[in-house]
Amino acid sequence: MTKGKNNPQQNNVPAQNADEQKWWRKNIKALGMEVPVMMFMGVLVGILFSFAFVLSSPEFILRPLIDTTVKATLAAQPTGTPSSTDSAQQTQLSTNSCDDYGIEITSPVSGDNFPQNGTLHGVYVKKPENVEIWIFSVYKDHTPVEYRPRNVVSLDGNGTWVSKSTNLGVIDSKTELVAFSVGKDARILINYYNLVGRATEQWYALTELPNDLIPCSKSIFVTITPPN
Repeated sequence: MTKGKNNPQQNNVPAQNADEQKWWRKNIKALGMEVPVMMFMGVLVGILFSFAFVLSSPEFILRPLIDTTVKATLAAQPTGTPSSTDSAQQTQLSTNSCDDYGIEITSPVSGDNFPQNGTLHGVYVKKPENVEIWIFSVYKDHTPVEYRPRNVVSLDGNGTWVSKSTNLGVIDSKTELVAFSVGKDARILINYYNLVGRATEQWYALTELPNDLIPCSKSIFVTITPPN
């Protein structure tokens, strides 16, 4: 190869004229801005609008999420037909697990007017293990029946308990209050109930319950009054 000679293949490559240049290199402008810059700004604005929509309407995402979680949790429950022996053992376990606790609501009592943010008091015989106790408002006059978790019960170790709530129900409504035993699956539902409620300020009632959400006290019926 001789120094200084040009590659003939290079000499045969025609120069690219302005009309054949890529469109994004032509410096096309609109409204005083180059087109690629305008496209980038459009994408950025679209992302910002989408983000603002999610923040203003979080239920758009969270509501399907809680529905999916509820269905998945319920689907994980046993669905087969148990034998008569298994069924009897399961019934005995479910009943005795709450009966052994001896949980009662002592204050308020049925017929009371009770503040929306009132503190419930009660007694128990045996401290529950591996479960929590929650106060629920139950609305059997709704179709389907609605269950709304209010607050966890705090057991003092001496046979008494308290539960402080910020919202036991709608003011002037007659509300049924019940203590429930809450297992692992039920706790997942309560977590999502509170997550969606706080994020959207729309509190969607539970209408399907897992097997480990068990009523553990007699119902009391109170009329909810304005908070103290």
